[in-house]
Amino acid sequence: MARILRETLLQVREISLTWGPFIVVGIAALVGAYFLLNPTPPKRVVLATGPEVGAYAAFGARYAEELKRFGIQVVLRPTNGSRENIRLLHDAKEDVHLAFVQGGANESQRVQEEASKGVPVVSLGSLFFEPYWLFYRAEKAKSLRREATLLQIPELRGWKVNAGARGSGAIGLTNRVLAANLMDREDIERSNLEDTD
Repeated sequence: MARILRETLLQVREISLTWGPFIVVGIAALVGAYFLLNPTPPKRVVLATGPEVGAYAAFGARYAEELKRFGIQVVLRPTNGSRENIRLLHDAKEDVHLAFVQGGANESQRVQEEASKGVPVVSLGSLFFEPYWLFYRAEKAKSLRREATLLQIPELRGWKVNAGARGSGAIGLTNRVLAANLMDREDIERSNLEDTD
């Protein structure tokens, strides 16, 4: 029995001497990689939302509240809208990590050219479908068309239309809606008023 115990201890000693350094180096490499690469999520992020009175600002506040429960501080940064948010995400000098962007807001040629020069951006996903609202004054329609109701987008030819604030995604979406209805940008008299105006 003593002989078996002695041989077993010798084998354990030989295995320890042979594999021990590899195990120690492997554990040290894993611990070092963990601290150097810092794989944990950040504890502070900046979220570009949109106009302070808009829905994206309200969503941002809700996200900040929810993430606070997990120890993540969300700093909300109001902007003019989607196009500005895209620009901030692509600019490495800006301290913006996340942003709300309307679908289709980054499809203009100019936005894509600017984006190709900056930091690559990855989309996390879609939150919801967002309707494209068109409001008009019935009395204005009646004075221009003799009817108070518009039935098609081309009936806006010659009208003064607010396409959204500069930097918002609404401008690009308006251009796409006009193009889908075989209209040019010059077919309407554009203005770019802020949301509250």
